[in-house]
Amino acid sequence: MTEQSSEDRALEQVTAELRDQAPPDLDWDRMERQLMTRVSADERATRRSGGGRLAMILAAAAAVLLLVGVGLVRSDRTPRAQAPSDVATAARVFGPGQTQVDGNQLTGGDRIVAEARPLVVNHPGRARYTLDPSSQATVEATGDVIRLRLTQGAVSAEVVPSPKPETFVIEVDEARVAVHGTAFRVVRTERGVDVSVSEGVVAVGGIGQKPGFFLHARDAGQFAKNGLTGEVQRGSEAPVGPTAAEPKPAMSGSGKAPVPAAPPESGVAKALEQVAGSVSRCFTAGGTPGEVRVQMRTQLGVTFGADGKVQAMTFEPPLSPSVLACVQADTAKVRFPESARGGSAQRSILVASE
Repeated sequence: MTEQSSEDRALEQVTAELRDQAPPDLDWDRMERQLMTRVSADERATRRSGGGRLAMILAAAAAVLLLVGVGLVRSDRTPRAQAPSDVATAARVFGPGQTQVDGNQLTGGDRIVAEARPLVVNHPGRARYTLDPSSQATVEATGDVIRLRLTQGAVSAEVVPSPKPETFVIEVDEARVAVHGTAFRVVRTERGVDVSVSEGVVAVGGIGQKPGFFLHARDAGQFAKNGLTGEVQRGSEAPVGPTAAEPKPAMSGSGKAPVPAAPPESGVAKALEQVAGSVSRCFTAGGTPGEVRVQMRTQLGVTFGADGKVQAMTFEPPLSPSVLACVQADTAKVRFPESARGGSAQRSILVASE
């Protein structure tokens, strides 16, 4: 058996001592002194071998120290890597044991649950909606647009008219029902979604898509889960779910003859022409002389009541805030023909700057 050299014995002893030491209690100064003592004791033998053994010992010792250091770093980092992540806050649930909820308390992610009795949710000055018994919904947003996702049952809503493009949205699966001022009802079914309108206009389409259907007062429709296909019954006498009572014919100002059930088309066209003229004037006034001539086309949507007063007005694509404010002020006195239940109308308008 070959006799072990002093250099090998020194290396083994240093390695053994380092291995036996607990990492958190290492005394680096003492280890350095021990190492240099071994090196000094074997200096003569090292010189006879040309210094190779010394380099080997120092390299091996450095490798051992490096491994120990890495072990300490890993030991320090391991608990952090294994630490559990933060647990998401559970969604708040409103409704159980209640019949009314203040909509101002709701935020995105909250759930609304109606048990054995209807649950009324009120957003003062904006909207009021009622979940049928055994219905559930999730609040997606409560900012400029109130957005609900109906996950079970049915909901009836009354939305305060607004000049904004839309202020209230109900999503069912991939279908989207949007309004800006109306009364309507949405029912989640196995095949998709049923919508009935008692007042105003409701737009139905797929989420992320342009609306493909527009329902007016007394219309009802059944749509697929994606909102892209469906069927609409115009002026349905039996709309889906309960709706407001049929308005009685109103008397004219003289009290001698009732107003027509539907507004005459000629009167509606005349009022639309007035609105289009206001849009053109305001768009032109908003430009600066000498600028490049700009043209744009927008789709006007108007909802008006039985008295002929405008309840809501939308533009797609929307007008700039300054032009819209000008149009609203300019059309404040525009009146559509009186009728038993009001109505709605649309028109495409092409405008150009000077």
